[in-house]
Amino acid sequence: MIQNKMKSFVICILSSLIIFISFCIPSYANEVRQYSFDMQYGQTDARSMLNMINSFRTGTDAWAWNESNSEKVYYNGLEQLQYDYGLERVAMQRAAEIALSFDHQRPDGTSCFSAYSVSGSIGENIAAGYRSVDSVFIGWREDNDSYSGQGHRRNMLGRNFKYIGIGHVYYNGYDYWVQEFNSRPTSLTYTDPQNSSQKVDINILDSKKTSIEIVVDGTAQNSNDVREWFFDVNHRWKYSKGALWDTEAPDSGGHLVYECFKLSNTWPNRYIDVPSYYTNVTFSSDNENIISVDTEQGYLNPIAAGTTMITMNVGGSERRIKATINGNPIEIIKQPKDLTYVANTTPEVSVTATGEGLTYQWQYKFPNQQNWTNWSNATNATLGKNFEP
Repeated sequence: MIQNKMKSFVICILSSLIIFISFCIPSYANEVRQYSFDMQYGQTDARSMLNMINSFRTGTDAWAWNESNSEKVYYNGLEQLQYDYGLERVAMQRAAEIALSFDHQRPDGTSCFSAYSVSGSIGENIAAGYRSVDSVFIGWREDNDSYSGQGHRRNMLGRNFKYIGIGHVYYNGYDYWVQEFNSRPTSLTYTDPQNSSQKVDINILDSKKTSIEIVVDGTAQNSNDVREWFFDVNHRWKYSKGALWDTEAPDSGGHLVYECFKLSNTWPNRYIDVPSYYTNVTFSSDNENIISVDTEQGYLNPIAAGTTMITMNVGGSERRIKATINGNPIEIIKQPKDLTYVANTTPEVSVTATGEGLTYQWQYKFPNQQNWTNWSNATNATLGKNFEP
């Protein structure tokens, strides 16, 4: 691992922030989508770096090379930085973001400083691949680098900075670290350190994705590939995020879908899996008379035997599914006759119907009622019983 390549810094004063943002926001129209990921935080380790930084700022090593590398410039009289728990939340968000895209530009295409709620003299250091707080701090010190390589060092020695927040996440086998600096406080109210797995929402610009795969039932389905799914008529399928199952036979198996992609600045260069329970999947049908889609409740409704195509949209990427519906549709062969009930008599009426998944439920309504009421236990093709309302 070449650690020098996994360090980067940026510092920006408020007066130049607008110039920086106007430079890094893409000029083309593009869709931003929200994704969720599970990130393992290690904030106790992150916070322990504060003492290292303050000892560095107030000690004899508080120097950096001048631009010509001919003279050490000493930063005398620096104040200790105060830990800012609001700024820490920014650093935690940014640590999760650089785990996906190692860049000072956020995955949604905006400046890293758009994560700030309070802006003054602000700066950011990021690093990846360092396994311990000591190693990343030494890496950021850049003791043996020239002026051009001491940007992180100058950030930690910044005279305008008064507050700091530090973030650390462990994701997919690697550690990611962020320092956020500000001359103005965000929140100095103490919060307990987060050292557990947390769900983190991250907005990602479509154009940041350099490669996309849609994984269906364990294997990637490319855009030209057509899968075939089988349904039984009148068996509703529920879809929630990336999971689909037959509500009439939930133990019979189902389908699992998720998205994975590479981003332009992912380090190391690998696919990022979006967990199926966070993957947003929607459907549309070419023939609603064969299989319809209830987009509000999240159901696929096989209505009639036959074959049609359904389109599955996963994070903006479409895949085609051949839907084959088995079985006979429910059909009423003989309608029941209207019945006027006479007290203390035994009404009898029947219906003739065919079809798979056929069930019965008789209903009644009094003359002064608008709505029908289910008749208790009347769930057969023939109704014949004393009715006592």
